[in-house]
Amino acid sequence: MADRGCKATAEHRTIVLGGTFEVPAPRLYAALTEPLERARMGASGDRYARIIDETDFRVGGRDAFRFGLKGRPRLQGEAVYHQIVPSALIVSTEIVHAGETCVSIELVTLQLSARDLETDVKLTVQLLSLADDEDLVDEAGARHSALLDDLGRTFGTSRRDRGRPFSRR
Repeated sequence: MADRGCKATAEHRTIVLGGTFEVPAPRLYAALTEPLERARMGASGDRYARIIDETDFRVGGRDAFRFGLKGRPRLQGEAVYHQIVPSALIVSTEIVHAGETCVSIELVTLQLSARDLETDVKLTVQLLSLADDEDLVDEAGARHSALLDDLGRTFGTSRRDRGRPFSRR
């Protein structure tokens, strides 16, 4: 397979984000997994746009997506789902490109914990950075924070932990 613009060295990053959202876990899970809900949330932000071109949400299923600044989403990606526990856990891997440049390969773990009428969310991304352009890598990581921002706009949040979204490890 061609290198698709990947650099010869790799940098590892860990992104840990979370928050408590004012919605029961099954409703939050539905917003994360149902195509119409995902499309509506992806269009709600002021800065970024997330477009899901294809979706097959099941273990072994794949999503094709685009992401970036509104009006010019320059990143394309594919997610593969490896573990799904309804209303509790979603584990996927993602490969992100900008044209022919391989930006990142990611292991994404999204954990939901029900608390009465609220849901605690913990999003952990282990990101292998392969692009020479650090702005592209930062933009790839920003889409995870944008997802939680969209959840907050949609459902309200009682606590939002922005963590260290681009920490290098």
